[in-house]
Amino acid sequence: MRAPLRYAAAKNSTVRGRARAYLRGLVPDYWIDFVSNQVIWDGALLKGIADIPGLSGTAQTGVDGHLANAGASVLTFAGINIPAPFGIFLEANRQGDLGANETLVQLDSGFSLDCSRITINAADSLRPQEFVANTATYNPATGYTAAIGVPFRVASRHATNDCQGAVNGALTAVTTSITIPANRTTLQIGAAVSGLLPCNAYIRRLAIVKRGPTAAELSAGTLGWKP
Repeated sequence: MRAPLRYAAAKNSTVRGRARAYLRGLVPDYWIDFVSNQVIWDGALLKGIADIPGLSGTAQTGVDGHLANAGASVLTFAGINIPAPFGIFLEANRQGDLGANETLVQLDSGFSLDCSRITINAADSLRPQEFVANTATYNPATGYTAAIGVPFRVASRHATNDCQGAVNGALTAVTTSITIPANRTTLQIGAAVSGLLPCNAYIRRLAIVKRGPTAAELSAGTLGWKP
């Protein structure tokens, strides 16, 4: 009877330890690893992505991750509860250029134009963003151009009057005049809002922390990438 418990405890430790090591010491509240099909959901270890509550869409796992390119590959996770401040960490590998603004990941509150998201704009610039009533209140230039077939890691902190992003370890300037809407209740991967297309990219790993990561944590959590 005790062997399964020891196995479960070991697996729990392995998943949490891997997530923490990946983020260079930061412990995520939400962790989706599409490469190894490992999940931490609101602090709890799940068996895999298929066990995430409120999931719509068909998740893919494997060495490249999940290919989000519209249709059933757009994933929606309903019923989450992420109040500000929070941080988003994402590893992805772009596979095609749709020639317009593309959504990689988005957190919203049931009204898709009130959202926190990470996008690639029509000029291929990678951008963390905050939108309130379809108005961008946080849209920093990261200086990073998302090339086809080149993996990258991006993160952003979302807090009232304190937003900041990072790409591959390089920090953006802090935005200090911004209001963050109420709790985020829906997570979307590859989903579009009005005027934006779904992305064409492999989503490899996604982490969310329910506090505002420091600048040092944003930078460290986006350094390097795992093949």
